[in-house]
Amino acid sequence: MARKKQETLVLFPEVLQITRKFTDAQFGTLIRAVFSYRFGGEEYSGDDMAIDVAFQAIANQVDRLKEYSEINAKNAAGSESKQGGAECSEMQENHPPILSNPIQSVPIQSVPIQSDPVEDTGAQSAKPPARTRFSPPSVQEIEDYCTEKGFLLDAERFVDYYASIGWRVGKNPMKDWRAAVRTWVKKDTPKPEPENCGYVLAPAEDPFEVAMRKRAMLDLATAEYSLVGCVLIDARCLPAAREILPTAEAFASEPCRKAYAAACRLEDEDKGIDPVIVGRAAGLSNDFLMQCMDLAPTCTRAAEYAKAVLDGYQRRQLQSLGERLQTAALSIDSTADQLLTEARSTLDDLASTPGRCSVKSARDSLLDFMTFRAEVQQGKRQAIRTGFPSLD
Repeated sequence: MARKKQETLVLFPEVLQITRKFTDAQFGTLIRAVFSYRFGGEEYSGDDMAIDVAFQAIANQVDRLKEYSEINAKNAAGSESKQGGAECSEMQENHPPILSNPIQSVPIQSVPIQSDPVEDTGAQSAKPPARTRFSPPSVQEIEDYCTEKGFLLDAERFVDYYASIGWRVGKNPMKDWRAAVRTWVKKDTPKPEPENCGYVLAPAEDPFEVAMRKRAMLDLATAEYSLVGCVLIDARCLPAAREILPTAEAFASEPCRKAYAAACRLEDEDKGIDPVIVGRAAGLSNDFLMQCMDLAPTCTRAAEYAKAVLDGYQRRQLQSLGERLQTAALSIDSTADQLLTEARSTLDDLASTPGRCSVKSARDSLLDFMTFRAEVQQGKRQAIRTGFPSLD
């Protein structure tokens, strides 16, 4: 008697990564909730936000595996029904048994009829050809193929590379090494450079500056993720961050901008802030929220992360201003006075950005200098004598 197929619960290794900071009690509660959801359809109704986030991620995996199992069951049932119908129709027609060798098959008739060898040969040739097993090529075979096609290719380098990765293309085993050779040649063929009318063009940017800027942008992106993670872990970090970043305009990452804007909106509405509520309000996935919380080593540095985000925003604005001025300076449609006016206006806007700012307008700098001179004359401050009457 065949045993009835039992329902199972499959968990992936990612569960250990998600729950690495859980206590034993939290982990036990999570596993119990997952079992109740898999075999009883009950959602987690506890108050622990960390367990709720982990439960949602595991529940999505359980749903996908359940759908996959149902599809496999339907396909198996369909194939069995088709096979049973074919057998019934064959029994009704009373066909004679089919032997393994078609030449030895003799129909049941009063007069024996010899089988036609020509027809038998055609029946055998109608079978689809068997797949040939892939055999790794040798260096000589690749060189002969490249000579035939006129390709310039280092055959030894090609063989060494694919032999080191098990003759695979991506995650799949290689089926046609000739197609791989053609793809290799296309990638190695240099693209034609644009004509420069005889002038030698210098690099658009210094490679060292490009590398340093990419590193700076990476650090600023990490600060954005860390700030969002601090807010998700402890909502008490948000007021200090909003003193520096009142809005989400300064974020370069769109998901971080959505998460920060949703958190600010929830605080204005006097609602609770946690990963589940922020994720639903901003339309973000649990994986992104977990990534932000992983990048926040401590919540005490939320103000420093906010300053880094603001500094990145100001740097991007200054870079954009420089590019606009450089483009306009080479055009005859703009005058120097217009460019100076645009530069002053942009710098004044950056100087009025909420939070600490390293850029000051000319008016504020002059006012600070006059205030300092007045305090020196009143004896409130001491000034170092330079020996030059015009400066002293």
